[in-house]
Amino acid sequence: MLSPTKGGGVLIVDADSDLIKLHMPTRLSWERTARRGRKLCAEYEARYRVLRRRLCALFLLGAVFALAVVSVSRW
Repeated sequence: MLSPTKGGGVLIVDADSDLIKLHMPTRLSWERTARRGRKLCAEYEARYRVLRRRLCALFLLGAVFALAVVSVSRW
């Protein structure tokens, strides 16, 4: 549960552990920024893995094609 305070901070009540924390707006902003950064990093890594897989597949296909051309030309 969030409730504003006089100084512009936010009191956060954790229902699971009954803890009350005072978070200033800048801290919340940085936490959102860090969370977003982790999300973007995960998205980037997922795209990188897909592209790397495609590149490897293309390389292997090209190698098989080159090997086939070389072996046919020797007949």
